[in-house]
Amino acid sequence: MNTSLTRYLFPLLLIILAFISGSNALLHLEAQEWTLFTGAYVGPAPTSGECSIWSDQYRVPLGGRTTIYMWWEDLGYYEYYVIIYEDYPNGGTRRYPPTGYYGPYPAPGDNRALMGYFIGDKEGEHHLYFQVYTPAGRLLCTSNTISIDVIKEKEPSSISLSVSPTTVEKGETVLVTGSITPRVSTSVTIKISSSKGVIEKSISAVDGYFSLSFSLTEIGTYIIQASWSGNEDYVGAASKPVSLKVIPKKYPVDVSVLPSELSITIDGRNYGGSASFEWEEGSKHTLSVSKIIEVKEGVRYVFLKWSDGTTSPSRSIIVSGPASYQAVFSKEFYVDVETAYGDVQGVGWHSVGESVRIKLSKSLIQFENDTRMVFSGWSGDATGTDTEVWIKVDKPYKIRANWKKQYKVATSSKLASISIEGGEWQNAVLGHPSGLISLEKAFSYKMFLEDLK
Repeated sequence: MNTSLTRYLFPLLLIILAFISGSNALLHLEAQEWTLFTGAYVGPAPTSGECSIWSDQYRVPLGGRTTIYMWWEDLGYYEYYVIIYEDYPNGGTRRYPPTGYYGPYPAPGDNRALMGYFIGDKEGEHHLYFQVYTPAGRLLCTSNTISIDVIKEKEPSSISLSVSPTTVEKGETVLVTGSITPRVSTSVTIKISSSKGVIEKSISAVDGYFSLSFSLTEIGTYIIQASWSGNEDYVGAASKPVSLKVIPKKYPVDVSVLPSELSITIDGRNYGGSASFEWEEGSKHTLSVSKIIEVKEGVRYVFLKWSDGTTSPSRSIIVSGPASYQAVFSKEFYVDVETAYGDVQGVGWHSVGESVRIKLSKSLIQFENDTRMVFSGWSGDATGTDTEVWIKVDKPYKIRANWKKQYKVATSSKLASISIEGGEWQNAVLGHPSGLISLEKAFSYKMFLEDLK
């Protein structure tokens, strides 16, 4: 070993190199004793005519430290002086010491290095190198440059998420709420995932709390998750995923029939009077009624239309919103007119309250054998002797046209002139002809017309 260095082989004073610019000391060089390395150097191995710097670690937490080592070749001087430079992440360069030199130091020699400590006071990459000078101030060498990355260690965070309700109808509002611990004000991403893709919504958390209202128009299962990316103090976090199920929207649909005593068929099933349903949007259903419903003899209902104007008794509907469908019927009564002779107008089904004219086409039916039938009046649910009668339909009607049979009576006499009271046409009584014959004389002769034939 060089004898000029021997006098320096004793514990050296602790030398603290600091750059004072409104901040704490950033770089410490601690020369305790020359450090004897028994293994390989960390970093580039020093070579003849060079100086070299390396570190135990090249990535340290903010406020943490790592050991740095400096070595230079002994060029025969009895002492050496050192200047260290640090390029800061913000672009500035610091010199240690701010003026002058560190030293004097002996040359490190084989397997020895000057040891110090780097303290990371600012986040980012720091670049370090040093220069060695003679006692006369002549530069001997400039070392390589090392980079030490100062990493700010962030605190963990957490984020919670709540979805209400977790099962909704299509288009119904969903409320998402949550919070971040610690209570930071930041941006939160709400991710809504389904088999059809992903929707992301960015919202603001104020003092750690956030909320979002939205609605979905596609049926299916969705996964909702909240996350934030963190900040300079805290690591970001994601919530546990929450499942949301969107089901078809249902609408109230009322189906009825007027009058209510009738029945209606809905999707193949009979219902009396009315029925109410909650049907899914877009679903298809069939409604049907009979066109004519006869409830008893002489009474029936005839389909008119649906409440929305549809005139077919059978129909299909597709649900698109709340709806009401009513099948409207008209009540009818049968007007039955019985007659042995002639034709009658007004026979048939008529609506309640309708005024109906009942009229015989003929009031007299003439036969060839001097016999005729003469209308004598109405009986049953109508009265009167006119061939025409008006009724107001409020029930089933049974009406009978009554007829009487008449015979033609001819008389002749050589003794006197003969006349028949009531004329030559006389009514039959109990199935036998009868009549009163009056002579012009002061007597009368009564006989059965049957005898005059």
